[in-house]
Amino acid sequence: MHSTETNDFLKYENEIYFFIKLSQKYFHVYQEHLKYYDQENPLFTVLFGFFGDIVVETFIETSEAEKKRIFGFVEFMMNSHDEYLSTATATGLVESIVINAENIDKTNVLLYEILSYCGHETKEYIKSWSEYQGIKVLI
Repeated sequence: MHSTETNDFLKYENEIYFFIKLSQKYFHVYQEHLKYYDQENPLFTVLFGFFGDIVVETFIETSEAEKKRIFGFVEFMMNSHDEYLSTATATGLVESIVINAENIDKTNVLLYEILSYCGHETKEYIKSWSEYQGIKVLI
């Protein structure tokens, strides 16, 4: 267990609140996550994975400005000097986005549209992780 997992939600409350303020869907997932873990040791990376699911589910209906804001924030977290935050962002949020986009649209049109909003660090991570997973992504 990561040494900060017991207080991740306190340490990273700004990052969590960024998402739960976006829509009721994020807030609902957050509440369900806390309830599942009975408010003890909720896992930040897992929560970010659920947030990644919502990013993809709501992508089409999300405004252009909101997409830029979301993926700008993802890039900010990917570039964080806080290794735990950048890792949780990569392995929770970004991987979930790629997997869900690929599952929804096997032609990867959705994934390529999502990639158009991603910053350099996020794209580089997606490229290397996708190659490792055997997912064809042209970046």
